[in-house]
Amino acid sequence: MNESIDHLDNWIDESFFKQGAFTLINDNQTLLLGKGGYFSEKKIPEKNVFFYIKEFYRPQYYYYYPEDILEIDKQKVELALADYNNLTLKYEIKENYDDLFLKDFQDLQKELDHDFKKAVLISSEKIQVDNPINFKKRLFYKTVTSKVGLPYGLWNQKFSIMGSTPEILFDIKANNIHTVALAGTAKKGDEEILRTSLKDKIEHDLVIENINQSLEPFCTKIDTGETYITPYSKMIHLRTDIKGVLKDHYRLFDLVDTLSPTAALGGQPKTMAKNFLEKSHYSKKFPNRFFGSVFGVNHFKNNRALVMIRNIQLKDDELIIESGAGVIKESNASSELNEIKLKRETVKELFL
Repeated sequence: MNESIDHLDNWIDESFFKQGAFTLINDNQTLLLGKGGYFSEKKIPEKNVFFYIKEFYRPQYYYYYPEDILEIDKQKVELALADYNNLTLKYEIKENYDDLFLKDFQDLQKELDHDFKKAVLISSEKIQVDNPINFKKRLFYKTVTSKVGLPYGLWNQKFSIMGSTPEILFDIKANNIHTVALAGTAKKGDEEILRTSLKDKIEHDLVIENINQSLEPFCTKIDTGETYITPYSKMIHLRTDIKGVLKDHYRLFDLVDTLSPTAALGGQPKTMAKNFLEKSHYSKKFPNRFFGSVFGVNHFKNNRALVMIRNIQLKDDELIIESGAGVIKESNASSELNEIKLKRETVKELFL
């Protein structure tokens, strides 16, 4: 690991913000940075370090193979780049698509039944910015220095996505896998309401069931922990840790395809939820989706995949903030929309 920060200002240069990626590795105090290199839609077996993202609706991957890699203590990056937080930025909220969410909610309630139990509906907000490059720099700083979740990001000159997620798809070390069921949301201070909410318990249990079913073909042993409440800024979530022992000779991207999207971001059963979501009003307007899918890093023999939530996407001079809410038969439209707004406002407070 290169611990020196003497050359950090030179390393994190304009080329880094043209094409780069980052996330935490090892003990979650080490930041892995990549710049330069190239993107590919094909996996290159001999590469030991690479990043990737996956489309939400289909198993299409985009692999990023950096030319330069830097591993450095996260706190040193925070100190070296503190000026990024002082960049003067202007932005204007343009529109949101909550009306599409309400239409999708009405349609979904007509289809949910004993077999089709849940789907996660999303909305988004668009924000116009005056200086996309400076926004990218400050967004990088804000996500890296965030005190919640796991920071991640990947970009080229056409598209950027950065955030800090509370949800891992998996962490693999040797043949041990760790994942989480994360579903059920409330405002901080409403712990007892969340703990006793029947709707949130049903939704959370569906996610646990979905993850266990998905892991079974890959694991010789699965252990499901106790459900507890975990904070994320002004929100709280129900969380259950799930650990397993992987079989020999499993295929990594078969595992990603099977686990993602989980019932926490897709629905249950997965196929029925996916079919509904692809035909939704929101999907028809925005067919190309990365939100809620997978950001991954392969770092030699350690593999980590994160669920791409709590993020901001940057396209040209527009910021896009997407957020979702799990809908079951017992759901209420206004409550779910309030959850979406809470998540959206939390992202803005943390990263803008």
